[in-house]
Amino acid sequence: MFRIESSTEISKPVEEVYSYVSDPMNEPRWHDDVVEVVPPPEGIREGGRMTWTLAFMGRRNMELEIENLVTNQEERLQAQAPMMGMKPTITYLFAPSGTGTKFTRRVDMELEGAWKMMRPMMTPMVKRKNAGFVNNLKTAMETES
Repeated sequence: MFRIESSTEISKPVEEVYSYVSDPMNEPRWHDDVVEVVPPPEGIREGGRMTWTLAFMGRRNMELEIENLVTNQEERLQAQAPMMGMKPTITYLFAPSGTGTKFTRRVDMELEGAWKMMRPMMTPMVKRKNAGFVNNLKTAMETES
């Protein structure tokens, strides 16, 4: 397993960043591997399931289960999404920082089978893509009205 973490400061209050990120329909606006989202019919809650259609090694569906939802002081969304021998756990962290929010996107990636041999190539790719997603979020949040 490996962990990748990327953070940025967003000039918006925690509540606004959390609201934007926790709305699954906003995901394709900043997570550019996501082409389409089918949100949980019951809304964002622990145990809720949603589907992302990804442009990753072709077009693939990935089902995510929200497993840890904390909406007090340090807000957190965490989802697990097994796909093709990869089991990422994606965690979004939101913390007050000055007049804005420190947003962190963490990916804990467990690789199975032949994917374990791909770790030396996967780690820098996931790191680069994760940093890009975080920068996209900052741009989207600070330029969209």
